[in-house]
Amino acid sequence: MNRFFILAMTSVLLSGCNYGGIPQSAPSSDSSTKPEIERIRVAEIIDYTPAPGQYVNLLPPASVGETLESVKAKVSDYLNRGYTVTLGSFGGSITVRLAEPIRRRPGMPDFFVGGNAITNGSEPGIVEVSEDGATWYQLQGEFPPSDLPLTRITYTRVPPEENIPYSAVAADGAATEGFVYWLPQYHPQYYWPEWEQSPTLSYTALRLPDNARPNPDTGQYEFTPYAGYADSYPNSSPAGYLSLDDAIDTSTGAPADLSSITYIRVTTSILQSNGSLGEASTEVSGIYSIR
Repeated sequence: MNRFFILAMTSVLLSGCNYGGIPQSAPSSDSSTKPEIERIRVAEIIDYTPAPGQYVNLLPPASVGETLESVKAKVSDYLNRGYTVTLGSFGGSITVRLAEPIRRRPGMPDFFVGGNAITNGSEPGIVEVSEDGATWYQLQGEFPPSDLPLTRITYTRVPPEENIPYSAVAADGAATEGFVYWLPQYHPQYYWPEWEQSPTLSYTALRLPDNARPNPDTGQYEFTPYAGYADSYPNSSPAGYLSLDDAIDTSTGAPADLSSITYIRVTTSILQSNGSLGEASTEVSGIYSIR
């Protein structure tokens, strides 16, 4: 294996993720710094459907015989303690109900989705918001939703210790095939969710452009963060702050004009394999209000 990829992966393991229950750092806030950052308690995990990925069954841990309900309880506990939860590869998502609303401050950032992004390590996920859990609006990042291909992806279950194949088809008919590669040197567990026994898993999501390119001079991948998404910038960076001003009705492109939200959905929106770093996967480590 290329030694540069080993160094890059080691950096991700040491800086980007945690395995022993160490909370990710929240955006900094002290008495002399505005705005004030506060983690909001997650009251309920409405839905947790990770796609296969190298952190599935690790963040949080899941074993043979797990049920979706037992895993959702772990996810809730992780988020409320600031620990990292994986959404897996493209299409994987989480939907949460917050214990208190996030209120819109026109012209100001309102909240932040904690993740495990590092400098030169960005795995953006699209963020959707709702007041009532029924009507949803997407936060428009630097790519208008109307410019992003709606993509249907299907993963096929294989035995443990094998690469998991997928096929994806965009609304315009463009097809992509590939694998979620098993990386036993880093994460030897099964990458298929242990509580999912279906032979296939299918998801539909908007696909962001690939954001990682290998540098031929160094052998390392270089990542471009995208503004307006989850897990794109390090938690300490205000560049990752989000505003409800950017919530839009994707069917019309019109502003949502929300006064507050109580529900948030995050979806892995990059479909890309980055060499020995593995697949792009969005991670979430809590929801933070900005006041």
